[in-house]
Amino acid sequence: MNIPFEELFRYAIIGLTLNFLGYLIYLTLTSLWLSPFATITISYPLGVIAGYFVHKRHTFREQKELESSQFIRFVVIYVIGFFLNWLLLFIFHEKLGYHHQLSAIIAIFIIAGFLFILMKFFIFTSVKNKQSKKFISMIPFNKPFLTGKELKYIAQAQANNTLAGDGPFTRLCHQWIEEEVGCSKALLTHSCTAALEMAAILADIQPGDEVIMPSYTFVSTANAFVLRKKCTSICGYSTRYTEHR
Repeated sequence: MNIPFEELFRYAIIGLTLNFLGYLIYLTLTSLWLSPFATITISYPLGVIAGYFVHKRHTFREQKELESSQFIRFVVIYVIGFFLNWLLLFIFHEKLGYHHQLSAIIAIFIIAGFLFILMKFFIFTSVKNKQSKKFISMIPFNKPFLTGKELKYIAQAQANNTLAGDGPFTRLCHQWIEEEVGCSKALLTHSCTAALEMAAILADIQPGDEVIMPSYTFVSTANAFVLRKKCTSICGYSTRYTEHR
């Protein structure tokens, strides 16, 4: 059971505050000669209403407005907690002979843990789902490589109205490749698919030759050679070729 420490800490602080106030009410009412059971019956519903709004807003940080179904579930678990509280008070006070004040403190801590688990996984479930989505994200197929000036250059290309290629940036790329590779002439293709098609034609691969490529790639990687009746081998992380097409 994965319970965030920060959320549990908020629950503990708010719970201690609410229970401290509730305990003061308990002591006040019992000092007026009300029985412990009658006191719990009066104070418990008040604690349920206060607890719902405080925990919703501050413990579990839900920003949505009051939902009737959620409040009903909250009341249900507190009704269960009420009878459990009564049972604990009966066991510790009536059966075991503990003072009713000590019995109330023991019951408070047991009920607090019981209610936190139910609130976390039964009441405020949208927060849990939100956290799950936060930590579970899709692995991107690829990421654009940025060096710092891409947006500036895109704006320049837009301003020059040359977005289809064969413009100033295309010629700068030609020049850079020629200088880096040391070739007499370099030309850009409009896509890697086109470059593969050209490579398949210019490589002069003969029937029976084998082209090896990774298993995790684009379809066009194999298509460039399969369309010309060439044999391709798909390999993964093993050293053995696994499939021939």
